[in-house]
Formats: sequence, C-alpha cells, structure tokens
Amino acid sequence: DGFVGLDLSLYKSLNISDDKVSSERVSALCKQALETWDFDPWELADACGGAPLRVLSEAMMDRFGLFSKLSIDRTKFRRLFTAAGDAYSSTLYHNQRHAADVLHASFHILTHGGADGDMSNLEILSLIIAAAFHDIGHPGVNSSFLRHTDHPLALMHDEEQQQAACLEDYHAKVCLSLLTVDGLDIISHLKDEDQSLVRSIVTELIKETYMGRHQALINRVEAVGGACDVSQSSHRRLFLDAVLHLADLSNVCKRWDLHIKWSHAVLSEFFSQGDLEASEGMAVSAHCVRDVRLGRTNQKNFIYTFVSPLCTLIASLNPKIKPLDERFQEQMKANYQRWAELGY
Repeated sequence: DGFVGLDLSLYKSLNISDDKVSSERVSALCKQALETWDFDPWELADACGGAPLRVLSEAMMDRFGLFSKLSIDRTKFRRLFTAAGDAYSSTLYHNQRHAADVLHASFHILTHGGADGDMSNLEILSLIIAAAFHDIGHPGVNSSFLRHTDHPLALMHDEEQQQAACLEDYHAKVCLSLLTVDGLDIISHLKDEDQSLVRSIVTELIKETYMGRHQALINRVEAVGGACDVSQSSHRRLFLDAVLHLADLSNVCKRWDLHIKWSHAVLSEFFSQGDLEASEGMAVSAHCVRDVRLGRTNQKNFIYTFVSPLCTLIASLNPKIKPLDERFQEQMKANYQRWAELGY
C-alpha cells in the first residue's frame, strides 16, 4: 500500500486538528501570502514545520469558499495535501517549497484583476490541485535524463514524444491516483461528470507545464487573436493552462532576493544532473554544465526569452491581468539589469 515512497495507510485515518494546522504566526504568513506577490516559502515552511503546501492550499480554499461551495471534506483535504507535500522529495529545486510558490503565483495571477470571477468553482479547485501536485515526486533530474538512462518512467511510453514529457505524465498520474485513495478522495462525492471534469482539467494543466510545449502554448494563445471568450470552456481552459505555466516560471518576476535564491536552487539542481551525466559517461546537457557564469547568464536570458513574452500574451488573452503584467515586466527589467550589473 505504498505510493511515491509513501505508506498511504498512515494518511487514510490521519486527523489534523485546527491547532496543529495553523499557529498564529502561520495564519499571519498565509494571510500575507494571499495579499502580496513577494511570497517567501522558506519562511512559511520554517513556521509550519515543513508543510507549506498544506497550510497555504487550505488558506486558499477558505478564501474562495470552496469547502462550503463544493462540500469538500476538510479532514480529507488535509490528509490529501499532507500526503502530497510528503511525496515531494528533498531535491534542490523541485521540492515542496517550489510547489507552494507555484500555488501562490497561480492564486495571484488568477485573482489580481478578478479573473477568478470568470471561472467556475470546479475550475478553481482544479487549478489549486494541479498547482500543488504539478511536480509531485520529482526526482531532481529531467525527462531527458530519464529517457537516456532507460528509467522505468520513460520506458512506460513507446513513443519518443511521450518519453520526452514522461515526468509531467508521471506527476499527473500520481495526482489522479492519490485523489482515489480512500480517506483522501476529496472529489468522490461530486457528480460523475464533475469528477471527470476535475480530473481532465488537472491532467491537462500539469502536462502543459512541460517546457517542450511552451511554443505550442504560445501558438494556441496567439490563435485566439485577442481576449478570450470566457463563456467558452475551451477558452477558460486555455487561460488556466497559461496561468499555471506562467506561475511555474514566475520566480523571475519576484523581487531580487527571492529571484536569486530560486536561481541558485535551480542551478544547483541542474549542476547535480550534469555531474550524474558525467559520471555515467553521458554527454552533459548544455544547461547542466557546472559553470556558474554560464548558468547565471542563462538565468538572466531566460527572462526575456521565455517569461516576459509569455506574460504579455496572457495579458492579451485576459486583459484583467494587464496591471499584474505591467508589475511583472517592471520587476523582470530590474532583475535583468541586476544580473547585467553583476557582469552576466
């Protein structure tokens, strides 16, 4: 009865009392996180005993009123998101703090201009689940490494294109599996069609975080040719895809002290993969070469190569987030200039 290294029997009857969920300090930090963009997941993790994903997700559910609107069992929710947090490994970047950061960013992108008002309760719930689970069980190496080392996760797929995104497929499957576990099954009481909708949206959102699909997502947004029609479910789905993808890359939009901390974390993980590749006699991936100057230059260039254009496109897709885009562009410009001033 194990899954992603978890003994699920420990979670099925887990009861987490209110006083253990949120101290006065944790409550204050969650409230601050929901009201401000520059969220520090390290601080929240330290304050809540290493479970930032659970406490932040519950605070968001309360903010949206989803426990009552969708009759979600709070005890099951706490079990599920405790298990989700524990299923994240202690990798240098793709860990529970990153998941909490992406969850926080998704919330702000969705709510800053009121775009959440265009979404159904089930769509908002799906975004919360997908953001929290989008990298669950991440091993600290990318799909390419798994493919070239004949890892079982890659060998589950016959086609090379599917192998290229085997991690995102894995994250989605873990998420859907945990949602069916007795005692953690927070959507089991919903109508069948509503359960199917949540599973479908969650799967799509997680799979669209694959960087190999970045250009395809850009093309889909550009094909809309302007503001999306929020009366169409396909347009709302596209917007949610873009929201989570941007949230996953959004540390470049944070103030410098947070951005540099995330940059060093992701570079350390890249370098670790490069060391593994070298030890296996493999060609070292270009972004994994242990070269600090090159790595920091890549972090600087990532801003305007990928994230800045994505922000602008999403703002065109839903004008309600244009003020947030302007703030993001200002912060990205400042971070880019700071990198340049440091000689990168």
